[in-house]
Amino acid sequence: LEVNTNEKLINLRDRIIRGEEPPIWEARDGLIFRKKRAYLDRDSSLVQDVVMGFHNFGHEGVQKTMDRIRRDFFWPGWKQTVQNFVKNCQVCQKNKWETLQPAGLMQPLTVPTKIWADISMDFVEALPKVSGKTVILVVVDRFSKYAHFIPLSHPYTAISVAQAFFQDIVRLHGIPETIVSDRDKVFRSAFWRELFRLVGTNLCFTTAYRPQSDGQTEVVNRTLEMYLRCVTGDVPRKWLSWLPWVEYCYNTSFHASLKTTPFRLVYGREPPRLLDYTAGSSTIDELDVALEERDDFLHMARERLLEAQQRMKAIYDSHHRLVEFKQGDWV
Repeated sequence: LEVNTNEKLINLRDRIIRGEEPPIWEARDGLIFRKKRAYLDRDSSLVQDVVMGFHNFGHEGVQKTMDRIRRDFFWPGWKQTVQNFVKNCQVCQKNKWETLQPAGLMQPLTVPTKIWADISMDFVEALPKVSGKTVILVVVDRFSKYAHFIPLSHPYTAISVAQAFFQDIVRLHGIPETIVSDRDKVFRSAFWRELFRLVGTNLCFTTAYRPQSDGQTEVVNRTLEMYLRCVTGDVPRKWLSWLPWVEYCYNTSFHASLKTTPFRLVYGREPPRLLDYTAGSSTIDELDVALEERDDFLHMARERLLEAQQRMKAIYDSHHRLVEFKQGDWV
């Protein structure tokens, strides 16, 4: 252990044991902790191993990688270390893209008020055929951003998509109040319309040739494709076996608009850690306290969604001009 060989860590450990450091410091189990996070020396060889381990989990961006690391580790200048590592990641450089700005002002959808009451749906197609699957049905809860990625075979029909939807979505979350989708022939079919008319779900379709109207699902689609490219690399036919981990990675990653993870917003707790370096430090709250905190949390999250939506619209609109047309105008 470096705490027994690194002179700076040895001196720090001795000061902690003598009580010369503030209470935020602990020395136990052969490690040094700062605010219950494992402390590393800035020049330790373990720093790069830690950053690599967390970043390579899903090749996420700087913010999401930092959110994963800050739960368990600390070293001086750790944020800059993460930024430099992600900036120079070869896998990210090869597989990620720069976002473009289509013309037109943003028209945000109404912010939902309940979890899994308002959802959006879309397809990711043309994937390598694995076990008969070449399509992913992407279903996103518009409030929590929680998503499910459901593999499908091609060609798919309204009946097969409906069966997958009821098996993987309705079984877990119930019947939604609204569904936002593009004008795919499946979503426009008589079978699909009549099915959701009978269950009381309102179908909302994006404007033709304007898929940005369903911007949330489009963003999730790009994120999903990025995850798949990063984790499969040179073996794209393994996308199906990696898909459950991609879904887990997405739902447990930090979202700037929520200021938390979709998992915590849905379940009211932090997502389980695959690598727990502080075993035995967690506590269990009383049920009534947990439910009260959950309600407060949902209310706070909605306010943050509104703030983020307004901020995004202002930034988007500042780079575009409003163009209005009347019937009969040449365009």
